[in-house]
Amino acid sequence: MCIRDRNPEYKIVGHTTSVVDSIEYFKENTDVNLILADVRLSDGLSFEVFKEVNVSVPVIFTTAYDEYAIQAFKYLSLIHISEPTRQAEISYAVFCLKKKNRNKEK
Repeated sequence: MCIRDRNPEYKIVGHTTSVVDSIEYFKENTDVNLILADVRLSDGLSFEVFKEVNVSVPVIFTTAYDEYAIQAFKYLSLIHISEPTRQAEISYAVFCLKKKNRNKEK
């Protein structure tokens, strides 16, 4: 995955493919500093996860459906990336996160 390749300080700590699994994961794992989420999961939309679990970290949403872009920004979305996802777009989103974090530290 390009995030790990270009940003070795980041660690992938989990992978889920459904709303149910994602809710369970985030209830049990709070040591997360960035979420990369596809809007459409096997059993619904990832927005359902964030209605059930309070998440206070940035989210990068990816989807092939532009109608979800506005909705994505309601859930701490850092950026919305249309699919097919390009490595440069994800790298840019991570760059924005790093820049935002550096500005908070000042």
